[in-house]
This record gives sequence, C-alpha cells and structure tokens, in this order.
Amino acid sequence: MIKKEKGITLIALVITIIVLLILASVTIATLTGENGILTRANEAKEQTEIASVKEQAQLDIANWIAEELKNGRDTTIDDWEGIKNILETANPDVEDRYYKNVTEEGVETPNGYIVPIEELYTNSPEGGDVPNFDENTLTLGEAINTEKYGYIVPEYTVRTSIIGSNVWRLFYQDSNYTYLITDEVIGSYKPSDYCSSYTNGSMVSTIGQRLNPMLLETGTFFTDSNTNLNIQATAWLTDTSETSMWSEYKNNDAVFAIGSPTIELYVTSFNATASANSANQIILGVDAYGYTHNTTPNQLKLDYNYGIYVKTTSSNFWLASPKGAGPGYGLSAYGGMGIFLTSSLNFSSGAIRPIVCIQTSVFNEKYTLSSPEYNS
Repeated sequence: MIKKEKGITLIALVITIIVLLILASVTIATLTGENGILTRANEAKEQTEIASVKEQAQLDIANWIAEELKNGRDTTIDDWEGIKNILETANPDVEDRYYKNVTEEGVETPNGYIVPIEELYTNSPEGGDVPNFDENTLTLGEAINTEKYGYIVPEYTVRTSIIGSNVWRLFYQDSNYTYLITDEVIGSYKPSDYCSSYTNGSMVSTIGQRLNPMLLETGTFFTDSNTNLNIQATAWLTDTSETSMWSEYKNNDAVFAIGSPTIELYVTSFNATASANSANQIILGVDAYGYTHNTTPNQLKLDYNYGIYVKTTSSNFWLASPKGAGPGYGLSAYGGMGIFLTSSLNFSSGAIRPIVCIQTSVFNEKYTLSSPEYNS
C-alpha cells in the first residue's frame, strides 16, 4: 500500500503568517495606539496623580484660609509664591511631600505633571467668590427661615482689628440672598461729617437703591437734583465700593456690605417675625421726606426672641434711609431694641450695625446657624 503523508502547503503557510501579522498589529495597536489600553492606563495614572495632588493642595489652602479667618486676617493670595509658602508651611518635610515643586505654572506632581495655580485658588473680585451676582436684579424676596432670625452664624468672621465681638446673626433671608448683621454697635457718627462728599441722590449705589425699592419706584429721590442730607447719608451708608468704609466687613463669600439695614430691609425682617402678640407691625409709605410709617410711637415693643435687635450699647444706630414721618425726624433704632423718631440726622449722632449679604446657595453650603445667645 502507498503511504500518504500529510503536510502544509506553501500557500497555507503564507496565509497563516499574514493572519498572525494582522492579529499582532491589532493587538499592538490596542495596547499602544492613541486610544490603546496602555495609553489610557498612563492617562488614567496621570489624571489620578493630578487629582490627588490637587485635592491635597486645595485642602492645605482651605485649612490656611480657615485659620486666617479665625484670627481675623486677610485671605487674599497675591501670587503663586503665596501658594508655595502655604504648601511648604503645611508640609515642612521635603522628603515626605505629596508634590515635587511649586512654580509659576502650578504645583508639580511627583512624576512631573502640573496642576495649574488657577485651579487651586482664585482671588474673587470685590471680596466675593460668588458667581452670577447682578446688583441690578437685587430684590427683597419672600422671607424664609424666619424662625431662625437672630441665630448666630459662627463661621462668619472678619478681622478683629475692625470689630470686637465678631458675632454675626441671621437678619433676613430669601431664596436668593442672606443678610447677616453684627451684634456690635459701631462708632458714633454725625452724618454731616461723613456724607458731605455724597452730593446728590444719584450717588446712592445701585444696591442702595434696590434695597430702598419704595423710594426707587417714586423716581424722584435718587436723582442729581436731590441733595437732601438724608439722601446723602443713604449714599454713604449704602456705598458698596471697595473704597467704602464698609468693605472690610465682607469675607470672601459676601457679595456686598453696607453700614446698616435700609429701613425697608429692617421692616421686611421685622414684619417677617413680629406678631400681634409680640410687637406692633410696621407699614411703610413714601412722602416728600422719604419713608413714613403708620404710627409714631415713642418706641415699639420688641421681644428678645427676635435676636436681630439685640442691645449691646445705649447708642442709637442709623438705618439707611431718608427722613421718616416729617421734617426734622429720622427713623432710627435705639440700641437694637426698637424704633423711634429722633432728632434730625443733620444734628444727631449715632452708631451703626453693618449688614453683609451672601447668596443663599453659598450660605447654605458653607454656614450653619446656632441657637441665639442674647444679651440682656
């Protein structure tokens, strides 16, 4: 019998080799190509390292900011060297640092990747790290969280060189903005000594006008022709520029600060908490002198459970509004315990309690409210 031997033909061998080469090229491309497994793995490693260094650097910066605020110091970081100093102070052991170096470009990771400085910290204009604040749309919305008006906001502090007690309370809140007031009655001011440079009604800031909406609606108070002293005082008290004396009361979250509540803000807060059993309601109107209210009592009774009116001294403090009730009278608040009619702002002096405004979304994210501790 003839023995048959089986083998592979040359054509089959060539085809096999070609298939193997195709498979090898596909495998290599899958591993090392632009979107290959190894490339994606390296990118993932890079991104993971960058994210880790970024998170730790932001934590060091956040701890530094918290410590500065606690001690009443400025939290502005002037340049990249400020970041470098913060990170080096937080990580004194060079051999044990989570990063390699800090340069003008950013923080360098152990493998040489860069976390840009602007991703770590950005100084916000006008002291507010708050997006989309448009002063032209500011309104006093419907009051919320009214049962906690007067509660202390322990996280809000400013430099102790400009304020003593550093106690701030919830004064008013709506869905867009939250207003805090200091416990401290500050200074003793005579309006004519401070507001003479505010020569007319048009110098009242946009925010000052938006917080006096009843006057704004009349269209006659905030004009160049109105040189009434009380309008000038309103301009001074509601000056929200960085050169105003109130700007120092802002921290990095506050979008503006003013010298005291406007009357409308005061009354809106008061009416949101007062009841027939605890205090007389206040209703405002507008006449030739500015605001008026429905009665002219010597003093309206306010209970201490509305802690926004806490008395810290016997001084008067002004509310940022023109005259109320008639010639020679201004609507003031006495030591935080009520309102009454006092002598013309042209001759009287008084103290103030600054107000700061924070967007409610930011406030809810970063701040807490503690039960009030009222001064008796």
